[in-house]
Amino acid sequence: MRNSGMVMTFLLAAVLGAAPARAADKDLSLCLDVATTLEAGGDVSDKDLAAAHLACEHARTADDPALRLKVNADSATVDDETRKRQAAHRAQ
Repeated sequence: MRNSGMVMTFLLAAVLGAAPARAADKDLSLCLDVATTLEAGGDVSDKDLAAAHLACEHARTADDPALRLKVNADSATVDDETRKRQAAHRAQ
C-alpha cells in the first residue's frame, strides 16, 4: 500500500507539472495561428486579436532563441493589426 501512495503522489506531481507547459503551448499556438492568418490576408475577430496579443506576450518567454525570434516577429504582426484597428475605430 505504501508504494501505491508513492505512485499516486508521483502521478499527481507529473500532471501538475505539465499544466504550465500545456498553457505555454496554447499561448504559442494562438499567437502563431493568428499571426499566420493575418499574414495570409485572412480575417481575425477583434476578440481573437486581443487574445492573440496576450498570448504573444506570454509566449515571448520561450527558452529557445529561434522560437523567440518567431514569436517576436508574429507578435509584431499582431501588434500592427491592433494599431490599425484602433486607428480605424478612432477615425469613425
